[in-house]
Amino acid sequence: MGKIIENNLIIKIDKIRPNDYNIKLDHHSTNEGRVQFVRVKQSLMFHGQMESIKVRYISDEDYYEIINGYLIWSAMKELGFEEAEVKNFGGITREEAIKKYLSLEELKIPLDVIEVSQLLKKIKESDISLRGFPYAGKEIDEKIKLLDFDWDQFNEENKQLGLLGDFSKNEELEKEIEEEIKEETEIEIEKEIESSVEKDFRKPAFEEKDNNMQTKSLGDIRDEDIKASTGVDKLL
Repeated sequence: MGKIIENNLIIKIDKIRPNDYNIKLDHHSTNEGRVQFVRVKQSLMFHGQMESIKVRYISDEDYYEIINGYLIWSAMKELGFEEAEVKNFGGITREEAIKKYLSLEELKIPLDVIEVSQLLKKIKESDISLRGFPYAGKEIDEKIKLLDFDWDQFNEENKQLGLLGDFSKNEELEKEIEEEIKEETEIEIEKEIESSVEKDFRKPAFEEKDNNMQTKSLGDIRDEDIKASTGVDKLL
């Protein structure tokens, strides 16, 4: 059975603060960063907040520190949002927060540019409004033009010229990473099983009233665990 490690909340945007390790913090310093920030703002104006901001709770100062979602938070503040949806990971350490931040960033699989172009072409041909896409009108046209390009011939020519590199080395590295992750996962599973076995031998949580033993409900225990780790009384 899975364990509760997070909680979605709607909170005042002023209760949220940035962290000091965000690699994307200075997004106004590059043209690419500025363009991406404008896209985030346009998406918020059209769709509203679609993705929750990942945070951890800092109980000593009673605020929520951003783990992932700084651009969304910053854009929402500029647009005058008063509240934001957050996914709260509770009172985890700074080190654990950095692990989650890098995992959330690195595990995003890039979109296939050709398949994106095909989707855009179908929608444009259906005469549906193109508002709400994360691209300008000219960008959509340029992406659709990619479908006319002969990619097979391009790849073959570059392969003959030796410009595509040695993919066998990449495959070997992928296998090494896969084996390492598999080994680490098996170790973690063994630890969790051992931990579960130990818990089975412990006495259930109870409270004594009028000399009668009364076992607490799972709901009570769950709510107490959530309050201890997140500062929130119960799940919404």
